[in-house]
Amino acid sequence: MINFSQVASKTLAGCALMANRKKVSTDVIIAEHPDYVTITQFDFATSTQGEFAVVELAEYANHYYPCGMSITNICRQWIESYQGDIEQANRDLKASGGCKVKMERVRTNKGNQFIKVTVL
Repeated sequence: MINFSQVASKTLAGCALMANRKKVSTDVIIAEHPDYVTITQFDFATSTQGEFAVVELAEYANHYYPCGMSITNICRQWIESYQGDIEQANRDLKASGGCKVKMERVRTNKGNQFIKVTVL
């Protein structure tokens, strides 16, 4: 017999990386890890606003983080470098120890907030 809850959870998840995990927020990440977090795995999901990256962070291995434009663009470049082979890119990313990024909330000259991402 199938596990109906697991199948339902996977169906509602935007991608496999989101299934059976809780979302971690930007505010929690910045508060708990102001120096950096480590991306260890990635995938893509689609919403009404388009495609975006979803990552696993070493510091939150049982969670997922839905990314904004900066990290989504990084993940797209990784995929391009691997000629679309996301499985191999993820294996290599994890084997290399991941990619450390610093996220911080900053303001534009007009006072709008955004998340600045710095690759370390």
